[in-house]
Amino acid sequence: MMDRWDQATPLYRAVHSLARVRRENPAVQRGFHHARLLTTDTYVFERAWGDSVCLAAFNRGAARSVGPIPTALPDGTHRCVLSDRAVTVRDHRIESLQLEADDSLVLSHAVPEPAPQGTRVTFQLNGYATAFGERVAVIGSASELGEWDLAKAVPLRYVNPNLWEGDVDFTMSAGQVVRVKFVVLRDGGEPTYEAARPRHVYIPPQGRALKTERWNG
Repeated sequence: MMDRWDQATPLYRAVHSLARVRRENPAVQRGFHHARLLTTDTYVFERAWGDSVCLAAFNRGAARSVGPIPTALPDGTHRCVLSDRAVTVRDHRIESLQLEADDSLVLSHAVPEPAPQGTRVTFQLNGYATAFGERVAVIGSASELGEWDLAKAVPLRYVNPNLWEGDVDFTMSAGQVVRVKFVVLRDGGEPTYEAARPRHVYIPPQGRALKTERWNG
């Protein structure tokens, strides 16, 4: 729609910075959206995936100070990717966040994910409403899935109460069909396996694959 985009404009610089955050931070790509503060004029939220975190704050009113704000960001000093202003996190909270009128702030802490070894399969499980203290894992016939040994089950990451997701790198079992089940683990309690027979999942010889499933209880 435009012949060119002036790279010297503030809008270009902001879009360029935000695109880099999206590209480099797994929390933006895959993390769970969590509201940290919500008022009539101010909204603070963050997304987290493993050790990666991205926190964003928006203020549509007059300049103000908000807080304290709990956060998954590691303790220390973080700089806004839009303005380079410094924000201090201590004991996993921001004591006071200064926002200008009609202001935006983005803090990004990205931990690169390891490179795939063999074929990387992303398992997604929907349809089981997990409760506090419950965790979801995937187990199966392949050595990469523990060969049905519960102690070697691969844990998935929490995305929201009905969605868990995780990556498994297949080397020995790449190019084969493996049997797979999901299991819910509880602190101090018995695990719950899916009631149905194991799924048969084909693992491509190389590259990446996504397997999205629903809990079969």
